[in-house]
Amino acid sequence: MDREPRNLTAQEVSQRIDVVRNYILSVGEAAVDIAVSLLLLVLVGRSYGPGGLGVYTFLLSVFVIVGFLAEFGVSKYVERELAMGGRQDIQNLLLEARLVILLSSLAGSLGTLALGKWTVGESVVGSGAWPAFCVLALAVPLNLYSGFQASVLHGLGKHAAASRAGLVKRLVLLVSIFLLSGTKIPPEFLVSAFVFSEAAHILVAKRTLMMPPFSSTLKKLDTARATIREGLRYYFTHEGLKVLFFVDFFFLGFFVSAVQEGSYAEASVLARLFLIIPLGAAPLYRVRVYRSAGIDHEQIYVDSRRTAARFFSIHSVVALAFLLYFPYLLRVVFKVQGDIPVFFRVFSLLLPGLLLFSSTIVLEPLFNIGNREQGLNRIALRVFLLNAFLNFYLIPYAGVFGAAMATTVSLVVYFFLFAQGIGSPANFSVSPYLLSGAMVYVAYHILHAARIPFLLVLLIIATVLPVLFGVVGLYEQDAEHRT
Repeated sequence: MDREPRNLTAQEVSQRIDVVRNYILSVGEAAVDIAVSLLLLVLVGRSYGPGGLGVYTFLLSVFVIVGFLAEFGVSKYVERELAMGGRQDIQNLLLEARLVILLSSLAGSLGTLALGKWTVGESVVGSGAWPAFCVLALAVPLNLYSGFQASVLHGLGKHAAASRAGLVKRLVLLVSIFLLSGTKIPPEFLVSAFVFSEAAHILVAKRTLMMPPFSSTLKKLDTARATIREGLRYYFTHEGLKVLFFVDFFFLGFFVSAVQEGSYAEASVLARLFLIIPLGAAPLYRVRVYRSAGIDHEQIYVDSRRTAARFFSIHSVVALAFLLYFPYLLRVVFKVQGDIPVFFRVFSLLLPGLLLFSSTIVLEPLFNIGNREQGLNRIALRVFLLNAFLNFYLIPYAGVFGAAMATTVSLVVYFFLFAQGIGSPANFSVSPYLLSGAMVYVAYHILHAARIPFLLVLLIIATVLPVLFGVVGLYEQDAEHRT
């Protein structure tokens, strides 16, 4: 006998509204993060041209990679422990983690200065760029601490506060670079905006986050090693492979000119647009998995597979449109007048790996079921090291094409290792994705040769392509669930 529907109390309604608002803010923050990063590349490219953009992307890669490596996964560890209630002594957890962040900040600053001493004059940045590395040495500790604040806020369930601080940070970064680029200062000094934006995040987050006093931090020196050891288990979790998309910029800086690196960045901007939606949705799925301990996870597996398939389908339709009209898009976004075939080749090389990778992002939180994060961590670490090796090996011989190939090969390898590592419970099959990708390739050549009018092309790829994906079984999990 069915139970009578129950009217929700005002408190329950308020709680549900808060949940929806937090989800929307979390998803929006991650999407805005990627969108602003790409918009900044467009802004710098328009203001300084490919040469200035090449200098900026190299310094940006230094900032991101050093910050990632110096953090040791501690912020991700803290977020997980707080969200899952793994530690009762929250104050001690925060003190132990903050001590490691402070020590990491020192190591990150010294590493940035050492890297600057080595790279100035030997890369796309000239001999006068040393002050820019000094600015980065200040920005890295601020970045580490603001990231730690964000993780604590998310772990405590204060998603709105974390998202608000993150949005302020991106707004300050965007406005700062817009104003600095208007003064036509050398592109290497645009990194000053990193300091302003990270400081803004810290000040905004501090209003909500009540942390233990700094005077208590040094009392936890004996726990630093154990905290780092715990953090290393989560180094590459929480979309940790995002750092991989800066490794190519870093290695290009040593083997090609600033103009070539900037041209590569321009071509890669359109390809990296495919990360906005899945990276934006990933926090929602991660929080859902964290809160699903002790229940039947079959529904989560089904929902995640369905979302991954739909992301791939939507991205494939958009990718095909981009391939067919790439020259027009590039001229509109960057006002490019250069060798369009070179840009197109870089874009087309990057695209397959990004399409496959974007489908795995929403599935990554499934590794949290059964405490299998270390499996994902090992997979991502291997792919990161593979990518660094491929960039170092291919770029000297193939330039920007070598960087694009290194990224794509690494992401395809990750896709296969991910499918194998996630195991039978998730029932994630790679064959439909590979067959669907082959259909996109065939459809491009047919439509490109047919010279069909623009609106008719959009109608064909938006209707026929998803149907063909269904034929090869991309949506098979949906059908199983409905039956």
